[in-house]
Amino acid sequence: MDAVLSPQASRSHRVRASATALVARDELPWLAVVVLTAVGLRVLWVLYVNVDPNDGRFDDSVFYHNVARLLAQGAGYADPFGRGPTAAWPPAYPAALAVLYKLFGVHLLLAKGLNIALAAATVALTYVIARQIFDRRVAYVGGLILAFFPGQVYFSTVVFAQTAFAAVFMLVLLATLVWTVQRSEARWWQVLLLGFLVGAAAMVRTEGGFLAFVLLALWALTVRPWRRLARYGALLALGTVLALTPWTIRNAIQLQEFVVLRTNVTRIYSIALDPDAVSIRFGRTPRERTIGEGLRYQLTHPWEGLSYTGEKLHNFYGHDSDGILLVLNNRGRADEQPLTVAERARWRGLADRYYYAVGGAALVAAALCLLRRNRPSLVLIVAVLGWTLFFAVFAGMPRHHFPLGPVLSILAGSFVVFVWEWAGGSWGSFRRRGRSLVREAAARVGSLFTRRAQAPGS
Repeated sequence: MDAVLSPQASRSHRVRASATALVARDELPWLAVVVLTAVGLRVLWVLYVNVDPNDGRFDDSVFYHNVARLLAQGAGYADPFGRGPTAAWPPAYPAALAVLYKLFGVHLLLAKGLNIALAAATVALTYVIARQIFDRRVAYVGGLILAFFPGQVYFSTVVFAQTAFAAVFMLVLLATLVWTVQRSEARWWQVLLLGFLVGAAAMVRTEGGFLAFVLLALWALTVRPWRRLARYGALLALGTVLALTPWTIRNAIQLQEFVVLRTNVTRIYSIALDPDAVSIRFGRTPRERTIGEGLRYQLTHPWEGLSYTGEKLHNFYGHDSDGILLVLNNRGRADEQPLTVAERARWRGLADRYYYAVGGAALVAAALCLLRRNRPSLVLIVAVLGWTLFFAVFAGMPRHHFPLGPVLSILAGSFVVFVWEWAGGSWGSFRRRGRSLVREAAARVGSLFTRRAQAPGS
């Protein structure tokens, strides 16, 4: 394990990485294998279940696909139901779709192809980050874990922004790692660009703006002196504002109101601060408090608000099969669904079991990284903790943990390599070490019972 997680290994690796850029040339074939595996599996999934946003369903994909179509036709960022200009969702993902629709025509397979391309980019970024923090073995294993990750594969066929957001999320983590953690001091334009990337993430998914606080928390642990941290924070904020300014100006002109990311944000925040409205999916319809009322209620009734935290996190982390639920037509008849009941159960079970296994391995690896004081791994650990904290406050759904899939895959990959090293690098050694460990544990348990039986009065 020392070779994988120790700070000494991390430092020596950074020296090698500086000479070979992000990935050494002789690793490119391995990276290609990982990326092509991810692409192949997602293409097969799209061929297996190719859903249409206009099949009568009512979800985010209806908005994304049809707004992109209107943009491509020159109608602007307009509501697909004829209600004029809109800012109901951030514009980056439908704008990317609109470029493809404009160039090649409005074909759904273009949207699926974009999802697959973005997933491939995410897998490549995952490989590079794992390579920077650990070594090429962890990079390869972690990349393959993500390539095969069922909950990630399922989103390839639905026109949702999750795949785009995961790619930007990992790009932010990579830039943060290389520019601000592995180096003693980042250049001003690098931190400014980081802020711009955070703003770009928020333009894909609203919660992307919270990445700014994740980075600040990471820098509070890794950046000294404090003056440098303050400078990073100011440049990060400036870059984020620069990224959001054009969209905000457009909204002020066309909507006649101040909208930074999307309309209805105040209602989302008020729901998050209202302990009587834990989640829209719970079906509760209380009298909604304003943001001010909710904040005052939280301050005067702290324990009541905290009592819902577990429920929110369970709703956030409870399963990893949202991709299957989104494949289904939520307004269609049972005989019109793209998957049978048996298929749904099989694919959901596969996704959840895989997710629980990867999550468990990632938890162990995170603890080992902290024990070994692997400083670069804080990028991964703080990202997970920060995202968890955000959705402990703002009630989320299982698909909101989608960008953590690559992070968990890297940590799980480091755990797999650790187990392999512990076993001596061969299956026979693994079995021998395992049997030895079991015998040792059995002997200790037996000695405890023997001492208890020999104790006076037993």
